[in-house]
Amino acid sequence: MNDALTALGATVSRRGTDWVSDENLVDRQSHRKERVTDVPGAQLRVAVTDVRVARERLRGMGYDGAVQRDGGAFWLQIDPYLTVSVNNAEPPA
Repeated sequence: MNDALTALGATVSRRGTDWVSDENLVDRQSHRKERVTDVPGAQLRVAVTDVRVARERLRGMGYDGAVQRDGGAFWLQIDPYLTVSVNNAEPPA
């Protein structure tokens, strides 16, 4: 998770072996191999400047998912409980 979020350009103020934090948002990665049905999954949305480059970088790290919106977005499963949706950042107005 830590590597994937860094590859997407996310900056974290603190990190541990299985968690990252940016101010009040803390993401913790589970190391369980079995999916627990009573634990909700989470979705994190990230906007990047170049979706294609971000997807190729993450595929090279072994993450995979699906392309959406004709290549303008994609999603990937970071661990059994976290899905990351990535889209192009809107240009400044």
